[in-house]
Amino acid sequence: MTQQERILLHLQDEPTCGTSFLNWHIPRYAARIHELRAKGHQITSERCKIEYHHHHSPQTVYTLRNHSWVTEDVR
Repeated sequence: MTQQERILLHLQDEPTCGTSFLNWHIPRYAARIHELRAKGHQITSERCKIEYHHHHSPQTVYTLRNHSWVTEDVR
């Protein structure tokens, strides 16, 4: 499974903080998200406000919009 596929799987479940991608060993997640956006996936971003997340610096939460149509091959 590619990193793009892994990212889409996580985003289909729920909005995901960038630090979660780091925990899943996807250090270049921002580049993969950029590539997915270029392929037409609607991924929004906003500052992480998850209550139990205590970041030392501002982090981003990514959300996949209209994910019901995400059935295509991402390669």
